[in-house]
Amino acid sequence: MTNLIRFYILFFIIVMVSVSFLPEKNYSPMSVPTPVIMSTPLARVPTSQPTPINLVDQLGMHSTREDCWIAISGHIYDITSFIGSHPGGDVALVSYCGLDATSAFNTKDKKVPSSHSQLAKDMLNNYLLQ
Repeated sequence: MTNLIRFYILFFIIVMVSVSFLPEKNYSPMSVPTPVIMSTPLARVPTSQPTPINLVDQLGMHSTREDCWIAISGHIYDITSFIGSHPGGDVALVSYCGLDATSAFNTKDKKVPSSHSQLAKDMLNNYLLQ
């Protein structure tokens, strides 16, 4: 029996010495981390940029008074909401719906060219699509 007692004492000492080398962790019910369960999968990050839409190709499809796009100096403008407000009348705008109106805008479509005011040029930004 003395051998059995010696064995238990030696075992106890080895366990206590081993435990003393472990880092201290004071866990309480409040400090134990709670596992996070995600209800939705993570979103996939796109690996490439989306292909830009070339609105110039669609310009001709917007050629009516109710849906009027024009091109000026390589930019596309949706001027549908401006029809009815143009000081020169609607005919000047509607005749260029779905078309390149660069020359008409730069000359006011007159035999004796005159340019639009800076205000008119600035207003274009309100209708810019591309």
